Formats: sequence, C-alpha cells, structure tokens
Amino acid sequence: MLAPAKIPEEFLKWNQQWDAPFGTAWTKLIPRVCRYLPGLAKLCGYFAFQTNNDTRVFEYPWVCSTLQSKTGTNILEIGGGVSGFQFMLDHIGYRVINVDPGKAAHGKGWPVTTGTIAALNNQFASHVELKNCFIEDAGIKDESIDHVISISTIEHIPDDDIQSILGHVHRVLKPGGVFIVTLDLFLDIQPFSGQANNRYGKNVSTKWLVEQSGLNLVYGNPAELYGFPEFDGKEVYNNREKYLVGGGYPAMVQMMVLQKSCDEHHATFT
Repeated sequence: MLAPAKIPEEFLKWNQQWDAPFGTAWTKLIPRVCRYLPGLAKLCGYFAFQTNNDTRVFEYPWVCSTLQSKTGTNILEIGGGVSGFQFMLDHIGYRVINVDPGKAAHGKGWPVTTGTIAALNNQFASHVELKNCFIEDAGIKDESIDHVISISTIEHIPDDDIQSILGHVHRVLKPGGVFIVTLDLFLDIQPFSGQANNRYGKNVSTKWLVEQSGLNLVYGNPAELYGFPEFDGKEVYNNREKYLVGGGYPAMVQMMVLQKSCDEHHATFT
C-alpha cells in the first residue's frame, strides 16, 4: 500500500507519545552534535539524532503496530542508523539488532558508530546492539530472528547489495517470521520522469524485491507497489493528493509485509 494523506488518529497519538519523528521541542534548541552529551539525549527524545523525511509520521507507527500484531520479540533492523526507532522498540520490550555499515555503505550511508549507539544506550538505559558492518559480516545465525524491519533504506542501496541483504534476511528469519518493509517512491525519477536516479537513490521494483527475497507477500496492494503489473504510475501521480508526500524530498511511501513459509527450515538461498 501507499501511505495515505490522512494520518489515522491512533498514529497521531503514537507520534505524540514518543515525540516522533523529530524529537521533543528541545531538539530545535540543542545542536545535533551536543544531543549525545549526558542528560541531553533524554531531554531531546529518541528521534532527535538523525534527519528524517516527514513521511515517518506514518512509517514509524505503522511498523510498530504491525510488529505488535505478530508474536516474537527478536528484531533485526536493516540500516537503522540512529533513527531512534530502535531505542523506542527496546523500551517496549523488543531485543533489537541494528545492522548498518554507516558511512562505509555503498549507497547513501548515515553516520552511525558503536560509540554513538553506546552513548545512547547509556542515556536511554537500552540494549540496542549495533553490527557496524555489512549483513554478510554480522555473524547472525540461521533462523534466529523473529522479524526483520527496514524503514526507507533499500531504495538507497545498489542492486547487488540488495540481493545480498535479501538472501541473508531469508536465511536469518525463523519460519513464519516476517520482513516489514517501507520504501520511498520518489516522484522526480522513473516511472514519473525519464531520470533513473536522484541524489537519494532509485525506485526499486517491489515485484523484483519480493522475487529476490524468496518470501511471500502477505500485506501490500500491488496496484500501489511500483514494479507490479497492476501499478499504474500515471494514475498514482495524477491522484497523488490521496497519498502522503514527504516535504523533505518529494516521495510517497510504499509499505509491505513479506513472510517466510512456516514449513521452511534451513533453506539455501543463492
């Protein structure tokens, strides 16, 4: 599906509860580099450490509500940076592993290090684990993860790296586990213009992503997912007032949930 222009009331309340997606009112008064200092992180809130497009007003509560409808508390986040979402998840009882190579990423990287995560863990009394590397080097065991999440990350990554990530997502998920994905749908590049990429990335075919993952699409409307035959770019663009469009850069948000078959164990994915 595409995030609608009208944010559900329960999502607005969620954002208010967690000061999402930009942090507390103090965030505007305290320079970003200072927010890690003792006492200031809690003052600014979980979401004060990384620039976010305002589409996160839907993405964060949607991912959280989707997770809470599933069983299992062991989460792997792909490319979480220091978004703050992982610390919120830790607060409500999830065990979160964030795999992010930081500025070493081959696409658009975010500055995240073991030091920054440790400083925030100390201030938030959280236990978020950062694997500051590519997923193939993270040492995550087969079928050890209940759920994988990726929030507006995959579209920033080169295709070869996406394929590697998807293979490892398939490998580490327990049977029945889900991969919860949001992806930006940029309005200034293909299929809406002749340009293939912008400075943020590209529009990834969600049909290709599903096929490469070896997982089953269990939530998502193909008519609102770029790459499926049912998707009509002209119709989506002409009706864009129906959808949430980011103000930081022109993008809608696609959302889907993929699931690993319950009867699948130790599958080999190549």
